[in-house]
Amino acid sequence: MISANLERGENKFMHDSPIINLGGLNIDLSAVLMLFVTCLVVFVLARLSVRNLSVENPSKLQNFMEWVVEFVQGIVASAMDLKKGKQYISLGLTLILFIFVANLLGLPFSIITDLPENFKVFGQTIQATVGLEHGHYAHVLWWKSPTADISVTAGLAIVVFILMNYLGLKLNRKHYLKHYIEPFPIFLPLNIIENLAKPLHSRSGFMPISLPVRF
Repeated sequence: MISANLERGENKFMHDSPIINLGGLNIDLSAVLMLFVTCLVVFVLARLSVRNLSVENPSKLQNFMEWVVEFVQGIVASAMDLKKGKQYISLGLTLILFIFVANLLGLPFSIITDLPENFKVFGQTIQATVGLEHGHYAHVLWWKSPTADISVTAGLAIVVFILMNYLGLKLNRKHYLKHYIEPFPIFLPLNIIENLAKPLHSRSGFMPISLPVRF
């Protein structure tokens, strides 16, 4: 027997996650599900905001999207010439909208199901249901903010971290390497630690968008 119920978002951390083992990897099905939901919401939001563009009578959604674009432009312009930084606006816009929607999804409610012993999904047993006593159920959380999962925020941080350093070396290698010994060479270890620690910022659900180069 499987039962489902809705609960307020603040109670979601008291329940198990629907984790399955696939190819030796533990995969959280709720995180995967919410990533798809987040992407869908962001796509629909962006599509609706540009469906009926108007200069004289813009919709509220269009005004919101224009404000977000201007906000991202300001971040990019603070790091480099906006003419050269236009190619990064779409990346920044995607990240901000994704994180914004992802953070909000788990606030209104959560979806929890009571699963019996050795319950299987896609032929794989959900780990929380292994070894349950007869008549007992695992309270499994399916709907949550994907950014509440450290694997999601760490994944976003690592992608941005790799891209940031790759572009720094590719586009302005001399200045990029030089900034590690500024203002004095003795600061080299501290600057390296600071750069390596940047992905940790994402644990709070905030993704800093910057490039370590200036043009």
